[in-house]
Amino acid sequence: MKNEIKYLKVVIMSLVLTLFSVSANAQQKKHNYITTNEQLAEELSEKYGIPSGVILAVA
Repeated sequence: MKNEIKYLKVVIMSLVLTLFSVSANAQQKKHNYITTNEQLAEELSEKYGIPSGVILAVA
């Protein structure tokens, strides 16, 4: 019974660490997307009068 509890703890901790890792990776990709397209969004914002944040959110 104790071995089953230890096994369950290891599985749960592995899942939690995996989820944190995936979340951190997604945040990094989001940051890269914004920095890559920031200049274009600003140009379109000036041209069409739409805020840059809205342009990046829709794209």
